[in-house]
Amino acid sequence: MHENFAVALNANARRVSDDVRRKIERLVSPRDIFYSHSVDESRDIARELVSRKYPVVFTGGGDGTFVRFVNDYVAAGPNQVPGVGVLHLGTGNAVASIVSSGNFECDLRSYLHSGTRDTQALQLVEAEGARFPFGGLGWDAEILNDYNRIKHTIGRHPLFKPVVQNVGGYFAALFGRTLPRRVSNLVSGQPIEVRVTNLGSEAHVLHHGEPVKAYGPGEVLYEGPSNITLFGTLPYYGHGFTVLPYSMARPGFFQLRVVTMSLLKAVTRLRSLWSGSYHGADSLDWHVSHVRLEFSRPVDFQYAGDAQGLRQTLELRVSPVKVSLLRFI
Repeated sequence: MHENFAVALNANARRVSDDVRRKIERLVSPRDIFYSHSVDESRDIARELVSRKYPVVFTGGGDGTFVRFVNDYVAAGPNQVPGVGVLHLGTGNAVASIVSSGNFECDLRSYLHSGTRDTQALQLVEAEGARFPFGGLGWDAEILNDYNRIKHTIGRHPLFKPVVQNVGGYFAALFGRTLPRRVSNLVSGQPIEVRVTNLGSEAHVLHHGEPVKAYGPGEVLYEGPSNITLFGTLPYYGHGFTVLPYSMARPGFFQLRVVTMSLLKAVTRLRSLWSGSYHGADSLDWHVSHVRLEFSRPVDFQYAGDAQGLRQTLELRVSPVKVSLLRFI
């Protein structure tokens, strides 16, 4: 039996309900359960977890909760993050999808009764001092911002709340706000361009996931239009949306994808885009370790499903911090 572990939960997460709390508290000692209600509380909890030297910490609340834990833990001092179990208690659950059974009780019981030596190493991308498994600039972040606006307006109404606070809310944001705005920008002729410069020792352009051309340090990988620029070490964005299918193929690198297709075309190709099977000249891929992105004007930025405002320049690199995820599938 394994008892020396902690559970760190985002108390504000929709799926961390009173019923979920009661079920977890029946399995785990209250001394080892931590609820965060704010950014400051999350930092305090990380410092407490560091001081207690837990070898394993389970997080619950989604990709943002996982990323917040990792960044707060590293900020508290250690360069090495403990083993992490990611409970399926978020909205998108991109990280949980590769390691969780989908049932938080089953995962906790499995670890309690037998432990697990089955782990999945996860590299992270680093930008502006933050570490995360996926992010993007462009209309993915626009949709996220529009989703947040919908959630804080009509999503407060009891009738619409169950529909808005899941994948349906993202489609409402896409068709109700982001797509009309993008069509308007297309008509007014306001394209966004990006210049991608390799700052690492090497980078490779990919064709169907296979490297076909190498680039040295300082070389420009791409310069041209971009409706969305994606990057990460994880294939998914959540809800099974496979946007970076080659992200885990090469240790020490992350996948960079520049998409030039219009949002209108993306809607018509949604099935193949969702499964990660789409191939076309309007979707360009690289394996990189360190790049600089420079946009013609500020664009929306997000990582791990959390909006980060606007950026015109962003530097990305593979983080030296790696996470060992407990696997229950």
